[in-house]
Amino acid sequence: SREFYPPAIRRWKHNLDHMVVVHPPNARETLWAVEQALRCRGVGVVVAWLDAIDAHAFRRLQLAAESGGGVGLLLRPTAYRAEPSWSAVRLFVGEISTPATSEHPGCWRSRRLRIEPVHCRGRLAAESVELEIDDATGDVRLVSRLAATPAGRVTS
Repeated sequence: SREFYPPAIRRWKHNLDHMVVVHPPNARETLWAVEQALRCRGVGVVVAWLDAIDAHAFRRLQLAAESGGGVGLLLRPTAYRAEPSWSAVRLFVGEISTPATSEHPGCWRSRRLRIEPVHCRGRLAAESVELEIDDATGDVRLVSRLAATPAGRVTS
């Protein structure tokens, strides 16, 4: 989708000298580039935005990741959540509204994300977690379940 923003990655202290960004012209070329990158032993992580993928292509990506030894992170729209996949782990990431702070009314200083396991091959699915991302510093922190409990309600 050509939305990659390198300064955001640098804020998390990643070295951009060790990163290759590829913008293939179409879905077929994107799938080819992802497969080649996953197959390469010199690549540690491949992140790609993919929409519709058939079972054959998913299987090829799985085999490529296994042979290359890296990690493939495929980002897909929620519309594809129920479709089958060959992924070892599938996570649903949803944004949770975060109110503006009193010091910055009308301005969102941080965002909260809920990460929910959809599938985890060979293991029981874990509970969902919430992360808070500070937009000013780029810091990411786990939100305490106690802090997320509504006032006046006790849970055990």
